[in-house]
Amino acid sequence: MPLILFYAFLLCLTLICIQLYDFHSPKWLLTLIILPFISFFFIKNKHEVFGELTLNEVNEIPASGFLKSLPSSYKYLSKTALLFMILSLARPQEEMVPTEGIDIIITLDVSLSMLAKDFEPDRLAAAKRVAKEFVKDRQNDRIGIVIYAAESYPIVPLTSNKQTILNAIDGIEFGELRDGTAIGMGLASAVNRLKESNSESKAVILLSDGENNQGDIRPEVASELAKAYGVRVYTIGVGSEGTALSPGRDRFGTIGYREAPVRIDERTLYEIAEKTGGQYFRATSEEKLKEIYSEIDKLEKTRFEATIIKQKADVFYKFLSISLALLTLAFALKNLLFKSIFS
Repeated sequence: MPLILFYAFLLCLTLICIQLYDFHSPKWLLTLIILPFISFFFIKNKHEVFGELTLNEVNEIPASGFLKSLPSSYKYLSKTALLFMILSLARPQEEMVPTEGIDIIITLDVSLSMLAKDFEPDRLAAAKRVAKEFVKDRQNDRIGIVIYAAESYPIVPLTSNKQTILNAIDGIEFGELRDGTAIGMGLASAVNRLKESNSESKAVILLSDGENNQGDIRPEVASELAKAYGVRVYTIGVGSEGTALSPGRDRFGTIGYREAPVRIDERTLYEIAEKTGGQYFRATSEEKLKEIYSEIDKLEKTRFEATIIKQKADVFYKFLSISLALLTLAFALKNLLFKSIFS
């Protein structure tokens, strides 16, 4: 390989490393200008020396092609090793990716009204589908699940085991809890799961399709509790505008459907979100619900990244290891292989 091409290769390699890494001691990079002059260290009496082997002796190697190229490869290996040695002295660093994420509790309304048919096949089924997609996209986050109707129940504590969460969401059905809508109870239960969290970012996604009419804890009290523990609450009102084919029970307890006005306590949901630093959304379709979860995802990631102090880790050992490996190979060529050819 002509030396000019070799040095062009080293230059490209250096530029790539500078692009990929930050350097704690970049002044060492200035010493790279000496690389083109390294040849002088291998010149003695106008003969390049490879251990006890001169260029005149190389010409006497009883082979052509590969064996004759080995002496020059030693020269290239040594200079490449020197490049990586200098890069390691400059202390390359890379950003540490935080392994901790956001702690999120998804709080789902499972009251009778969630069986309304303005979503396909109903609001509860659509909410479960979208929640599962949201969970699948979380990499380092811990997620828990709370369901509520006239009472609340935490079905999954905070966990990073995504399959456990997905299985739990699949298992959510209407009828597990006494019917009604206790927004305050659902939120309080979610906050209780987050109050011991050490995460930099704690959030509740609370979904409701009705008006608070049950529970011992009022929504405004639960929102104060969330604020006290630094929990942001994103509230979602689920239901189409106007009327929807809604469920109801007759005097025998049988569920039937009829067109009925969609009533969502948007004022309460808005106040909860505003008080805790979250945001209120209205989902009138499954597609809109997906967009809302996506927006919450962006908001939380932005908040989380803003609280993370960027930390960097030294990775000089990677470059030093490469340098030592190349020097070892060069030493083997110089002192073992070439000598064995003439022994």
